[in-house]
Amino acid sequence: MQPAVRIGRKNVLHSGLLILSDDETAFVEIRLPLGAPISTDIIKIEFRCPVTPDALTTFGWNRNGDVVRFELSGQKPNQWGVVLPEPQQFGMQDGRALFIQFAYSRVSDKNVVQFMVPQSEQQS
Repeated sequence: MQPAVRIGRKNVLHSGLLILSDDETAFVEIRLPLGAPISTDIIKIEFRCPVTPDALTTFGWNRNGDVVRFELSGQKPNQWGVVLPEPQQFGMQDGRALFIQFAYSRVSDKNVVQFMVPQSEQQS
């Protein structure tokens, strides 16, 4: 089964919206191949918005075992939020690059993260 959403030459494997309290962690699992009765791969992603004294919004990620952790920090993104200018590659699956793209904003006392995980169309 092919993903229903394509952007340029990338298939969007998953997209979502997270509303997180400060220092709250969200876990996302994407089971591949999409639509298969039995998954052969699982992409495990963790999102966290720690409280920091920084005025600027920063983005970082690391891998811990089979989990990819993304952190969005900064005391207050501007009222319109921030977005990654380009999808960032964070891994490979079946010879195809995996990317993360997100927009981050703050509404009241909550962190709002909209994200998608696209994958390159062709094998590298």
